[in-house]
Amino acid sequence: MQLYREDIDPLTFTAWWDGRYGGQEAQQGVYVYVILLRGESAEVVTGTVAFLK
Repeated sequence: MQLYREDIDPLTFTAWWDGRYGGQEAQQGVYVYVILLRGESAEVVTGTVAFLK
C-alpha cells in the first residue's frame, strides 16, 4: 500500500487518513513512512507506525 501526498500544510489540511485504503479498513501491521520536509533546510524524516485493530 502506498499513500502519497505533496505540499501539505498541516495547519490547513483537512483530509487526514481515516484508516481505510481502497474503501476497506487497512490491514493490521507495521507501516513505513518517509517525509521530505522542504524549506530553509531540507530534511528527510523516516520511521514506522504500528496499525492495530
